[in-house]
Amino acid sequence: MTLTRCFLDWNTPALPAAADYLIQRFSEAGTLDLSRVVLVLPGRRAARRLIEVLVQKAGQQYPDWIPPRTLTFEKLPELLYRQKFRLADDLTQLLVWRQALYAIPPAELKAALPHLPDRDSISAWMALCQTLRRQHNELAADEMEFDQVADALVKD
Repeated sequence: MTLTRCFLDWNTPALPAAADYLIQRFSEAGTLDLSRVVLVLPGRRAARRLIEVLVQKAGQQYPDWIPPRTLTFEKLPELLYRQKFRLADDLTQLLVWRQALYAIPPAELKAALPHLPDRDSISAWMALCQTLRRQHNELAADEMEFDQVADALVKD
């Protein structure tokens, strides 16, 4: 995969300028094929809007154009390396966290999390799992684990 960095003019709106660049760069012999292009945008809304702008600008001239692949920043790392195993989707990850928490004896769990939700409150448990998963991901990004944080707190 070849990465190409392109700087757009700050004096023009970004999405129309990006659409113009893509059309100019990838149109060839009356076709516009962006299927091998990956665009990384700050959010899904920006991605949808860029596709809209491309449709407006290219739709008439290239009625059979092929859109690019759009990603958000959070999905980019997965594209940059080859995974040995497929990652679990968000719901599966949350359910695994919930199962792991249910497997811990309640007394031990209360020592770490004194305000546990009712056992029957699925939404509260899923919110707790979401928080723990987010914290775990932040620590993993810094190459740390929960036990390292606990050890650091004990030392202080």
